[in-house]
Amino acid sequence: MTLGRTKDSSSRCSKHAMPPNNRLLVCNTPFKLDKGLLAKKSATIASLLDNNPFEDLSVFFNEIPSEPEALELIARFCHGLHVEMTSDNIISLICLSNHLKMTETHCPNNLLNNAILFLKQKILPSWDQTIRSLRASQGPTFQQAVEIGLLDFCIEALTAHVLSDPNILAQPIMSEYTNNIINNRPISSNSNVTRRKLFSEGDHSTASSDSDTSTSTEDITSLPVKMYKSIVETMVQRQVPQENIAGSLFRYLKKHADDSEAIELIERLLPTCTISNKYPLYPYTLLFEMHELATSLKASSDCVASLEIRIGKELYRATPEDLLALDLDIESLKRVLKGFYENFTDPDSSSLVAVADLMEEYLLEVAKKRNMDAKSFTEVAEMASSTSNVGTYRYSDGIYRAVDAYLDKNTELSELEREEVCRVLDFQKMSSQACNHAALNRRLPLRVVVQVLFVSQLQLRDNISKAVGGGCSNSTSNVEEGSQRRISEEIKQIGEDEWDDNDDDEERQEIKEICQRNCCVKKGKKKVGFWKGMKRKLGCMGSSDYETMFDCNCQTTKSNKKKKRN
Repeated sequence: MTLGRTKDSSSRCSKHAMPPNNRLLVCNTPFKLDKGLLAKKSATIASLLDNNPFEDLSVFFNEIPSEPEALELIARFCHGLHVEMTSDNIISLICLSNHLKMTETHCPNNLLNNAILFLKQKILPSWDQTIRSLRASQGPTFQQAVEIGLLDFCIEALTAHVLSDPNILAQPIMSEYTNNIINNRPISSNSNVTRRKLFSEGDHSTASSDSDTSTSTEDITSLPVKMYKSIVETMVQRQVPQENIAGSLFRYLKKHADDSEAIELIERLLPTCTISNKYPLYPYTLLFEMHELATSLKASSDCVASLEIRIGKELYRATPEDLLALDLDIESLKRVLKGFYENFTDPDSSSLVAVADLMEEYLLEVAKKRNMDAKSFTEVAEMASSTSNVGTYRYSDGIYRAVDAYLDKNTELSELEREEVCRVLDFQKMSSQACNHAALNRRLPLRVVVQVLFVSQLQLRDNISKAVGGGCSNSTSNVEEGSQRRISEEIKQIGEDEWDDNDDDEERQEIKEICQRNCCVKKGKKKVGFWKGMKRKLGCMGSSDYETMFDCNCQTTKSNKKKKRN
């Protein structure tokens, strides 16, 4: 191979021609390289030898991020031998020849220009070869490739491929994920990677003799985290379709499910779950699986918190089992709910109702399956109760059911603790069935039972006032009769309610009599006061109180009147 050279370079070469051969030890690999031939091609080496003809080049080459394979190619080039450039060595070769300044200015037809030309013509036009070149540069040359802009050069080429055909990056993941579920292949570090789609475009020609290039398509998910991050960020900026971005991130998650750094990266780059609330980019349960991985791999607290906010944004799509699987603490549950309410903009309140139902069911499952102290349960119950206030049209019996289940499971609680747990109950938001059950519930503190009866009386009085004051066509007597029928039905329902099977019959009958006396309405008669009924219940009534109560028209009262006259 004949090398052209200038007069100046010839004089330098003659100066460094002695001694002609030198042995180098680079990365524990011995090399035999002629210093003079190397100085002809490298402006950096020429400058070193100008200052010190006996410079030990082994020290120089060990201090730079070079690969032994690249140095061997440099030596072959300097000796005029054939240099085989491939996708595996091209980036390290460009980086080393750039560091040695093997430019056309120093020597015509030099290595750096030839290597860059090979990259442009043979590597970058091919998606496969570009990825292979990047993957091969994971070693010492990676940072150098970043510094000289070579990585950006390759990323731009990959982005151009994706903009031309987004599916070359990844297919939208919904169908792929569904297939995994059908085949019972959840995301885990041990799961098999779903088979990639094969591409056979003519543009994917090979620049080396690798055996598998004709049958497979390379995937950027095979690249390390830092390199993959730079590629995806560029594609996001260049507005590659979000569904394809999500698809690639999903693949990367399956390949690197045991890497906390990868989980953190995917969480940062993952698009929102839906596009303009029209259709999902990925399954909502994917966020729960990522949260499980993040906590098990001890990912950063910011990553875990961000996943919880993402989950909260579309909490209405979750199930109680989803939330239970997360095993959230109090602060995490607050972040989930905060994520929902801060991002709720839908004029339709159906999502609010769905979240309220979800939290009530979740609280019930927590009460049955989790061992929680009264304070922790109360905090969760308060959050669930706050979600139930979505309108006066909705009952929140689920909160009461959960409290009842918790008290039933934790019979060792003190009276004060039971009262604290029951503080979350809003009896005005409970149906008549739930109120009737609460009035007869021996697990509730007596003070809470009194509150239930008081609220029931107020609700009845308000209903009658509204019916009379609203210009109802029925007479007052008809309203009263209707109210009495309603009371009778509710009392009958108390006896038939399946929740009351273990209640004491005598206690049930006693409270039923109180309900009758406190709810009784008779035209022309004075309505029995609520607190008088309570005084009788607590055994602190005087004779005048009894005489007042006897004006009631209830069957029980008439019986008591008859006994008194006798």
